[in-house]
Amino acid sequence: MPSRTQRSFFQEKSGDIEALARNFSGYATNIDEYSIRSWLAQFDDNHLDVGLKLLKHVEFYKQPRVVHELQVLHETLEQINDNQREMIFCAFGQAGKSGDSLLHTYRIANHIPTLSSFIHLTDLPDYVEREDLMLVFVDDFIGTGDQALKLWEKIQGVINEENQVYLMVLCATDNGIRHVEEGTRGRLSVVYNTVLHEDSKLFSDSNIKFTSEEKAILRDYCMKAGSDPEGYGKSQLALIFYYRAPDNVISILRCDTKWKGLFPRNP
Repeated sequence: MPSRTQRSFFQEKSGDIEALARNFSGYATNIDEYSIRSWLAQFDDNHLDVGLKLLKHVEFYKQPRVVHELQVLHETLEQINDNQREMIFCAFGQAGKSGDSLLHTYRIANHIPTLSSFIHLTDLPDYVEREDLMLVFVDDFIGTGDQALKLWEKIQGVINEENQVYLMVLCATDNGIRHVEEGTRGRLSVVYNTVLHEDSKLFSDSNIKFTSEEKAILRDYCMKAGSDPEGYGKSQLALIFYYRAPDNVISILRCDTKWKGLFPRNP
């Protein structure tokens, strides 16, 4: 049962909560006003406003936004492809993961009828003899870049050195971009819409959206929640896609342990 303070807070902030519910409604767990109140109720009464403020600063990628950004990325790729090479698109990860579903959305969003232009990683050996391709790997996000480099190590041997190779993502951290491009010695170039800098880290001194006191309060809850409190690689992000929360996100948003995140990674 909500405390009297919580009931009063929820009534006072009902407009904000309704707006957040509309914004997050497309998430896999079907977030509504009740689930937002339930998440906020995990905070101490005197920290409810900090929890609500955190939700207001979540960078949420709704489906229409993802579709639009994939269209923008396609325009960028067409501008890059000045040699008019044949473009082949490949999900950057295992079948059934976010890259795979994003690849389908990319094809529909950009009205690309040719199914043969879209392949899986297991198809790469069939193209190793081709020297005239622009090979585009598709994923949603680069955090630390570690995952991208691990996958690159497995597949680089079946990619022709003459082909132009890109990793296309919706957004990426500046350190992640640098890590990927340096780690592949420039063979894999990152194409993106948005770069996340140091001020995107929730607990960074560069982040001016939250006061030092608010950061300390949120960090304490993250530590208590566990499950990699600051996110993988200490990324400290509040970034959510409508179909999943990256593991780089702070724990209180995405974990499902003793603290129930609003955006669980495995709904």
